[in-house]
Amino acid sequence: PYIPMIHSYNTDWYFPKNDFLAKNIFSTAYGIVCVSKEIEKKVSTKYGYKNLKTIYNPLEIDKIVSLSKEKIDLDFEYIFAAGRMVFDNNKQFDKMILAYAASRLPAQNVKLLLLGDGPQKEYLQDLAKSEKLEDKIVFLDFQDNPFKFMKSARFTILTSKHEGLPNIITESLTCGVPVVAFDCKSGPAELIENGKNGLLVEDQNFDAFVKAMNEMNENETLWTACRENAFESIKRFSVEKIGAEWLEYLKIK
Repeated sequence: PYIPMIHSYNTDWYFPKNDFLAKNIFSTAYGIVCVSKEIEKKVSTKYGYKNLKTIYNPLEIDKIVSLSKEKIDLDFEYIFAAGRMVFDNNKQFDKMILAYAASRLPAQNVKLLLLGDGPQKEYLQDLAKSEKLEDKIVFLDFQDNPFKFMKSARFTILTSKHEGLPNIITESLTCGVPVVAFDCKSGPAELIENGKNGLLVEDQNFDAFVKAMNEMNENETLWTACRENAFESIKRFSVEKIGAEWLEYLKIK
């Protein structure tokens, strides 16, 4: 018995174009587990499989909380983003930088902290310079402990074209930090309660994203409420609760 897991809304990565091969792989499986309901819906609609189940990624909440308490030596306010800086550009860091440039945050001395590495990084650094924001956009390499940087952020932003169930959202909320994210396929809408623990922005509407960043930064009532609700909103993803779902699904007592 085996269980294929679908971690991205880009399902072409998982399902062979050869129908005979795909059916041999997936039709005989114990089940197909998807990490979001949107992925499950797509797999059902596009490929016709019925042996589907959504089980969310588990969160090591206690570990994240503990690591987030480590001190950092940054003495400025910032918003946070992270990911692989590659030219498939799924994270759209270039457009993120331009959205940040168009917002009121630089003038308010709220910087953009970007964690990550990859072949696109030099291009992104040049873009920051061309926007005269090299002193406002801070680039750091991948970190063994990103949570301490999340914890001190004013909020986290996500501008992806597509996702699965974005860990950066659940991890940020675990750190008590609100998220501003596109309502991309898939994941953000299943994690963010708009106006309660973050802001969901119309997918790929960068003008609306700029306004959402300004709103989250300037509306103290909204920001405070989202911070207060953030941690509570992710308790359903604890290892204990997701583990119990797996045990039930596998019929293990």
